[in-house]
Amino acid sequence: FKWDLNFNYTHNSTIVNEIYEGLDEIAVAAQTEIPVGIYAVVGEEYPQMKSNVYERDPQGRIVIDPATGWPKVLDNQAFMGRTTPPHIYGLSSTLSYKGFSVSATFDYRTGHVYYEQGSQQMEFTGRSLASVSANRQDFVIPNSVIDTGTEYIPNTNIQVQNGRQTYWTDVYNAVGENYVKDATALKFRELSVSYDIPKKYIQKLSLNKVTIGFIGRNLMTWLPEENSFADPE
Repeated sequence: FKWDLNFNYTHNSTIVNEIYEGLDEIAVAAQTEIPVGIYAVVGEEYPQMKSNVYERDPQGRIVIDPATGWPKVLDNQAFMGRTTPPHIYGLSSTLSYKGFSVSATFDYRTGHVYYEQGSQQMEFTGRSLASVSANRQDFVIPNSVIDTGTEYIPNTNIQVQNGRQTYWTDVYNAVGENYVKDATALKFRELSVSYDIPKKYIQKLSLNKVTIGFIGRNLMTWLPEENSFADPE
């Protein structure tokens, strides 16, 4: 009986020190539909995702326009996080006994984000779960507030206008924050089962070794609760 167990950890960090004289940031890739992109920014980790975001009060609640019930959106883009994992953990295990061998490999990646472009497109066409969450009716945005100029008061009765379609296609769909998700993932990368046929059965065939095995890859993925749409990779 033999058991081999291996663990590895990788950390990477890339900081942008300088781009070009007079430039503090540059877009490496950007969406044309909504203000979301990947940037190189002086003094920040690279690559960095930026997006437009909701206006919020100090408690993190969304500020709405009392005339329409729609959320207010800040003019400037905000940093959403880096798009490559700074932390990668790997684990592999192999059990061997009397010619049989079972191997498994897992990895865990965390500390980064990704953009759900497919989810954004489904929202626009009305095929997402979010777009039917209010049964295609007007509704009050959960955890929203009204800015009176002197204080923020909870919004309990001002519903979004055109909750059936326009809110989703023209308002919600245009806010990149809604589609930037935690890209953390735990993956069952590989499972291998094999058997070495005893030499006494293969000697007459002039063979030194024959192994029969089965391999499965990318068998299972565990994702954060907020990411219910797709594999970040």
